[in-house]
Amino acid sequence: MQFQIEPMDWQKRRTEKVKPPQPLSAEIPDFKFEQEAQCQVYVLYDDGQTRLLKGRVLFNEIKQLWRVSAIANGGWSVYINVVQSN
Repeated sequence: MQFQIEPMDWQKRRTEKVKPPQPLSAEIPDFKFEQEAQCQVYVLYDDGQTRLLKGRVLFNEIKQLWRVSAIANGGWSVYINVVQSN
């Protein structure tokens, strides 16, 4: 199973021109294929920091895709696609 970070760019709505650190990779050790399950998401950012975010598992019934939405204090957030290997 792989976790792919979905690009999120809120910069266009901000007045400041400083680009925030971008996520490079994510690990979810307690991931479960269960709708609305809570999980911890460790995200590595391009500034070298690893941050812990709280996530929840979502299932898109139309596209038949599992995703994780994670957020933490300070405005850190990621949206992750779960890719199942066969």
